[in-house]
Amino acid sequence: MKREKRTLFTIFFVIVGILFLVCSTFWYNATKELYEYDNFKKSLIEDINNDPNLFKEEYNISGESELTDEIVKDIYDKSKIGRYIFIAALSAPISLTVTFVLFGPIFFISSVNKKYKKYKISIDDFEKNTGYYRDLLKNYNPLELSYNNDYNLNEDSLIAMSLYLEKKNILSLKDNKFFINKDKLNDIEGLEKEFISITDINDKGRLEVSLSKLINLVDKSCKKKKLLVSGDIPKKRLYIDIVKSVLSCIIVFIMWKNLDTILNILPSAVSSLAMFFILGLLIVLLVLFNPFTILMKYTLLYSVIKEKHSKRSDIGNEINYKLEGLKNFIRDFSILDERTKEEIVIWDDYLIYSVLFGDNKKIYSEMKDLVRYTV
Repeated sequence: MKREKRTLFTIFFVIVGILFLVCSTFWYNATKELYEYDNFKKSLIEDINNDPNLFKEEYNISGESELTDEIVKDIYDKSKIGRYIFIAALSAPISLTVTFVLFGPIFFISSVNKKYKKYKISIDDFEKNTGYYRDLLKNYNPLELSYNNDYNLNEDSLIAMSLYLEKKNILSLKDNKFFINKDKLNDIEGLEKEFISITDINDKGRLEVSLSKLINLVDKSCKKKKLLVSGDIPKKRLYIDIVKSVLSCIIVFIMWKNLDTILNILPSAVSSLAMFFILGLLIVLLVLFNPFTILMKYTLLYSVIKEKHSKRSDIGNEINYKLEGLKNFIRDFSILDERTKEEIVIWDDYLIYSVLFGDNKKIYSEMKDLVRYTV
């Protein structure tokens, strides 16, 4: 999930950057003729003839006859800086606003998906462990820990599980091909055995497993180990989102109704730029927190979740708290992000945890094409 979020944000900022360059180029070309030196000088002369006191305070001149080439050049250089500031200040809110509008459906789907996964497993507000925990959680496998931790089974957890089973000699990886050691199957039970039962090794030696089937198995296993318990559909988050939506609508209404008053308070030089920023903010609030989005989101959630969901038990919260501490310990006091798969003999399960947490890019790059989820 962490990697998916990074990808989404990367795409978002790339689009913002592209739109910013497009907008900047447009405004630069639109003002190009005005900022050609001769045209600028003519415009300056017209301005000073219309208002003789325009530059009196700064340059002590009061007419065209006192306007020297040095003064014109100085004003021209300062205006060019102002032009670039104007272009950047105008392009930034436009590019952000357009990107937010384009990403609106993506944010909506992502929000529904995130809340579905969270509601399906836990409504508890979990306080993250900012300290350290050094002991391995031997009674739980990577899939159970991942599911209990962030309500998700991503590629990191699948790779960590394959390493876990390889370490137990249940799986073997030779020449970039997986093999199941069938003579070892009698040595395992529970989720490990069920995982193997729904796992396919294709003709290329790639490990494939159904995500939907695996989630059901992991959910049952977590309940069997008392990490999860059944609970009712939560209403707390719905109420919070309704409050956010109402407050956003009030803010939008007040700012829109008093837009002229707000702009009149500001200096005329920045009022046009402020208008773009304010309009951009209003659009963002309407995209993210409008009542229609909230209604659609929870209609989908409640139609899918039905009556019951799973949530973490006290034991589940305790294990999750320790896992967060272990994550802090591995990240702050180890160099496991630089270790290779062959070094698992030295680092034991700590290396598997570093893969589970998404920290070890070497092993992830080596194995990402060898495992995959199917529908």
